[in-house]
Amino acid sequence: MAITNGSEGIVANTEVAHKTRLRVEPEGEPAFEVHQRFRYPQLAVPGVGSHVSVRYDPDDHDNIMIDNSESAVLATMSTKTGLDLGGLMSTIRDTKADHPGDRQAMQHALLASLGQGTAGFGSPLTTPGAAPSGGADPIGQLERLAELHASGGLTDAEFSAAKARILADG
Repeated sequence: MAITNGSEGIVANTEVAHKTRLRVEPEGEPAFEVHQRFRYPQLAVPGVGSHVSVRYDPDDHDNIMIDNSESAVLATMSTKTGLDLGGLMSTIRDTKADHPGDRQAMQHALLASLGQGTAGFGSPLTTPGAAPSGGADPIGQLERLAELHASGGLTDAEFSAAKARILADG
């Protein structure tokens, strides 16, 4: 089931409800499983084996919710990707404040933050001489792309073009 809040044309306004089985492994407590319907952002529905942060009542394990706070999502994604996503988000915020609307400045700041070389505007985010990303995980690429789009790092047009490129390669 899809739930849209606000304008229907904006992908970030849509969530998807899925019946989900979660294995919760709290520190210092025994693990437990929960079977419930949870809402996820349309482009960030976790798959089997994914990690998500949750909040729950220790006295009632059925009283549980997905923790979608920025810090929880960044911690989970940082663990999953090995990237410092908190630092990346900080770079995005700082660059937006220092160079409002300057896409070239944003691109250079992101490339520098990711440890990448330079790339021309609109080209894939790869270092010169790097192997093509044909063998890369397209789902992971789409998730990272959706995060950049949601954070304001990419316009709708840039997001659509990059998504089409990933789907065509994958």
